[in-house]
Amino acid sequence: MSTSKKTTHLTIRISPEELQEVKDFAASQGMSFTDFVLEALAEKMGKENDRDKRLTALERAVFQSQVA
Repeated sequence: MSTSKKTTHLTIRISPEELQEVKDFAASQGMSFTDFVLEALAEKMGKENDRDKRLTALERAVFQSQVA
């Protein structure tokens, strides 16, 4: 995600159960709630995120080591 200072809030209406489900899922992925929501939004908007960039770089490195 961006490293700029984040000061704006996003408000949505969901049930307490839905909120807990999202928080639990984010935690199971090793992510904060905020990072998970920002990544999900970026993915839906078709934007590549930092996690995807790291995975792509790792996949490229693994592939190159197997070919060499």
